[in-house]
Amino acid sequence: MHSRLNKSEFRTRLKSNTQIGNPKTRGNPNPFDIFSLFTKEKKKFYGKFDNSSFQLTKNAILTKVPYMILGEYRSMGKNETSLHFKIKPIWFGYLFVKIVPTIFLITFNILWLTKWEIDTIEDSSILFILINTVLAYFLIAPNLLFYIHKRKMKSAFIRLFEITD
Repeated sequence: MHSRLNKSEFRTRLKSNTQIGNPKTRGNPNPFDIFSLFTKEKKKFYGKFDNSSFQLTKNAILTKVPYMILGEYRSMGKNETSLHFKIKPIWFGYLFVKIVPTIFLITFNILWLTKWEIDTIEDSSILFILINTVLAYFLIAPNLLFYIHKRKMKSAFIRLFEITD
């Protein structure tokens, strides 16, 4: 992929739109983020970069995206920069969203089926279906939200750095 910016303009935009830090910590769930709930994030991305590579994620407190943009860039002449990037999941945040709801769903069903007798399962089948529906929602909804946030992060990155194929 190519950017219509030269290498110095590309780096300047990286500097002005990136808050410096470890992108793996921003994409993971953190209970201490509640203390910075009312602060306004001034820069679009959070991460680190150097003269030839970058690691970025969305700079957000509440709507975390467990994905990171990893890439390299180099000059291709006066007005163009060659760019190779990929979007990879941040391990802990990604697993937290995928594994925890699945464990809750399986644990609930195992406990429900082993602790209750057959007669009571028929009597409380509405409650069983309701709880399984809520747990399935918590399994599906975050994955859908993260997919949407991942697409938004990628399009913001492409728009900001004027990237073309």
